[in-house]
Amino acid sequence: MSDWAAAGWWGRIGLTAMIGAVYFAAAKFGLSLAFETKQVTAVWPPTGIALAALLLFGWRIWPGVLAGALVANATTSEAALTALGIAVGNTATALIGWYLLRRVVDFDERLRRPRDAGVLVAVAAVTPLVSATNGVVTLAGHGVVSWASFWDVWRTWWVGDALGILLVCPVVLTWARGMRVRTPPAKLVELIVLGTSCLGVSLVALSGVLFGPGSQYQLQYAVFPFIIWTALRWGPRETATLVLAVSAVAAWGVTHHRGPFAGGSVDESLVLLDLFMATAGLTGLALGAATAERRHVQTRLEDSERRRQSLVAAILHAEEEARQRVAVELHDDTIQALIAALVDLDSCAVALEGHSGGRVRDRIGRVRGTLTDAVNRLRRLTFELRPPVLEAQGVGVAVDQMLDALAEDLHIEIERRIHVRRYAPEIEILAFRTTRELLANVRKHAFATRLEIELVELDRVIHGTVSDNGRGFDVPAAFDRTKARYNLGLDATIERLRVLGGTLDFDSGEAGTTAVFTVPVHRATDTRPHLPPQPARPAAESDLAKPLAAAALHARPGDERAGRVPD
Repeated sequence: MSDWAAAGWWGRIGLTAMIGAVYFAAAKFGLSLAFETKQVTAVWPPTGIALAALLLFGWRIWPGVLAGALVANATTSEAALTALGIAVGNTATALIGWYLLRRVVDFDERLRRPRDAGVLVAVAAVTPLVSATNGVVTLAGHGVVSWASFWDVWRTWWVGDALGILLVCPVVLTWARGMRVRTPPAKLVELIVLGTSCLGVSLVALSGVLFGPGSQYQLQYAVFPFIIWTALRWGPRETATLVLAVSAVAAWGVTHHRGPFAGGSVDESLVLLDLFMATAGLTGLALGAATAERRHVQTRLEDSERRRQSLVAAILHAEEEARQRVAVELHDDTIQALIAALVDLDSCAVALEGHSGGRVRDRIGRVRGTLTDAVNRLRRLTFELRPPVLEAQGVGVAVDQMLDALAEDLHIEIERRIHVRRYAPEIEILAFRTTRELLANVRKHAFATRLEIELVELDRVIHGTVSDNGRGFDVPAAFDRTKARYNLGLDATIERLRVLGGTLDFDSGEAGTTAVFTVPVHRATDTRPHLPPQPARPAAESDLAKPLAAAALHARPGDERAGRVPD
C-alpha cells in the first residue's frame, strides 16, 4: 500500500498542502537567483522536489505541485494567466517524469543499480524540455520576454530544471527510501571527517575565499576525490547529499561574484556552474549506484551462502540420523539376535557334554566362532556409523580411537599428529567421515606397514593428511573409473567436501599414497563440554564369555530372546 492510499482524507489534504508549501519555498529560493529574467533561473530545485514527491506519494499529489507553482509564479509580478500557464508546464513535467519512471521502466528509488542512475539522468534531460518550452512560450506570448531571446531563456530554463532533478531528487528519494542501517562509530567518524574536509575544500576552491574571480588557480576539481571516495565507501544517499552541499557552496560563490565560475553575467556564471554540478552529480550518481549494486549483490551472495550452509547442515544432520537409526537397529536387534544364537549354541554344547558328539561339538565351536566374528564386525560397523565419542568429545578423540582400532587390526605402525578443537556438528561429522573413508581405503587397498596422519587447524581451516607406504595407484585413471562407475564412498566424500567449500587431493606413486583434504571452519564453537577420553570398548571374543555364560545359565528352551544381553 502506498503512502497516499494509507492516509485518510485529512491526511491526504495535509500531505498535499505540505508538498505545495515545500514547492513554494523552494521556488522562491530559486527565483531569488534569477537576475536577467525574473521568471527564469539556472537554479531550480522545485523540479526535483516535485518529481520526488510524485514518486514517493503517488501521482494524486499533483494538486500540491500545481498550487505551489501557481502561487510562486503569481507572486513574482506576473499575470494570473501567465502564472497558471507556467504552473501547468511545471506540473506536467513532474507527471511525465513520474510516468516514465513508474510505468515505463522498473525504477528503484533507492538508486541501487547503475541503470536506475542512468534512467534518472535521462528523465532529467528529457522532461525539462516540456517545462522549458511551455514556460518560454508562455512568457513570450504574454510579452514578458522577447521572441529574439527565446533560445537564451529556454537554455537557462532547461538547465535549471534538469539540475533540479539531477541534484535534488536523488537526495530526497535516497533519504526517504534508503535502508536504515546502523553505522559503526568508526565509520561514522570517517564520514563526518570526510564531509567536513570536502566542505572545507569547497569553500576554498568554489566560493573564492582565498582566490578572487578571474584567478589562474582552477581548484574546482579538488572536490572530486571526496565525491568519489564517498561514493565508493558509502553509496547513493551520502554521495547525493555531499554533491548537493558542494553545489550550494559553489552557487553561493557565484551569487556573490566569487569563485572560479564568477565571470560575465550572473546567469552565465550560473549556467557554467550548472555544467560543473552536472558533472559532479553524474559522477556521484554512477559511482554510488555501482557501489550500492555491488553491496546488494554481496549481501545476496552472503545470504545464499548462509542458506546453502544451512541446507548442507540439514542434509548432513539427516544423514547422521539415518546412520544412527541403522546403528541402533544393528545394536538392539541384529547383534542381540546373534548373541542369542551364541547363547543357544552354548546351551547345546552344555547339553552334549558326556555324550559321543565330538564332531557335533567341533561344528558348534566353528559356528560359534563365525557368529562371534560377525558380532565383532557389526560392533565395529555400528561404531563407524555413529561413534558416540564423536558427539561427546569431538573429532580429535574419535579419529584417535579409530586409529587405535586400525593399528590393532592391521598391526600397522601409525604416527599421528592431531590438534583440533570442537566445531559445529556438520564440520566435525565431515572431518570424521572424510578421515574414515581415507583410512578405509588404506585398509582395503594399500597393504601398508606404516601410516602417518595429521589433523590440524590453520587459519580457520581443518587440514587433514593421510600418508601410507603401501601400494600406490594411478590417480587420474582411478578418478576416471570413479566417474564411469559411481563410488559411493569416495564420490560422496568429495561431494560433501565440495558443498562446504572443502577440497580433497591425492598424490600417489610407487612409494605410497598421500591424501590431503581441507574443511573450512564456517561456524566454530567451543561451547560443548569437553569430556575426558573414554577407553574404547574392546570387541574381542573373550569379552563375550562372561555375559554369554551368565545368559546361558538362565536360558530356557524355546525362548529365542532369553539370551539377549546388554552390549
